[in-house]
Amino acid sequence: MKHIKEYDALRGLMALWVLLGHWASTVPIHNVLFQRRFFNEYAVDVFIILSGFAITTLILAKQESYKAYITRRFFRIFPAYLFYLAISMMLAEWALGLWSGSPSGSMQSARIEIAQDSLTYFGAHTFFHLLGLHSLVPPALLPNSDFAFLG
Repeated sequence: MKHIKEYDALRGLMALWVLLGHWASTVPIHNVLFQRRFFNEYAVDVFIILSGFAITTLILAKQESYKAYITRRFFRIFPAYLFYLAISMMLAEWALGLWSGSPSGSMQSARIEIAQDSLTYFGAHTFFHLLGLHSLVPPALLPNSDFAFLG
């Protein structure tokens, strides 16, 4: 199957949509559209569907096993994840100060809580993030584990 550039463009637009929605949640704009953060969940859903299509197309075209594909992707993505995780961890205290002093946006209190929890439970968050298991830890055991450091 040939590469479909339009799908890549649409994935890029969906990523931009989410970026804009996250930005809109941090500024004090009193507009219903902005308060809903541009309905980001739709952009995320479309992005995931298109990504699944792209992954399936790539695996079928290369006649590569899923295990080989996942292994190759892991070694491509995980180093970048670790790099940005380290940067985020180093900036965690700064982020708390930034969010605490910023104008009130629709997500300000949630971001302050996430930043505080990132620092309060720093060791536990670090452990689970390094293993890539942070989204599996229930919030009752480790508050904001899925959002800590990386927001």
